[in-house]
Amino acid sequence: MSDEDPKSQRVPGLQGGDFVPLTVEEFQNAYSTFLTVQSGELPSDPLPEEYFDAPSGEMKAIEDTPFNRAWVTAGKTIDDDNKRLSFYKRLEMVMPIIQDKKYDKYVGWGKGNMHVAVVLAITTVPFSIRTTPKALRAAFDAIFRRALSSAVDPGETRQ
Repeated sequence: MSDEDPKSQRVPGLQGGDFVPLTVEEFQNAYSTFLTVQSGELPSDPLPEEYFDAPSGEMKAIEDTPFNRAWVTAGKTIDDDNKRLSFYKRLEMVMPIIQDKKYDKYVGWGKGNMHVAVVLAITTVPFSIRTTPKALRAAFDAIFRRALSSAVDPGETRQ
């Protein structure tokens, strides 16, 4: 049995299962492409026949759906592999959080318009493959509230 602490050997970033933050511009460009391809306004890139499924360690077939075509095409707008995977996981794991009614007034459904606080929370919330949905939601909410409070100028007066 080894005396070494396995946490001390954990690789930071994607290799350790963590998803890297994206810039607002990277996310907006990729998400805009995603929405445009999904709506049929932009042709999609060809789908690969299969993908590597990290949790199972196996290659799996990709189902040919409008969502998957838009997902793959949007990901190709991001050159960095770590950021591309992070975009995919943010679509899959973080975006469902904003479907909660409490975010309705901050998300322009159908238009792709979102309040900057929502976008900042989507792009920067730290999470990994091991993060539970409850913990991810709590982290997202904390970042959103912090970003929302700093987006409002406390010196503004209503007239």
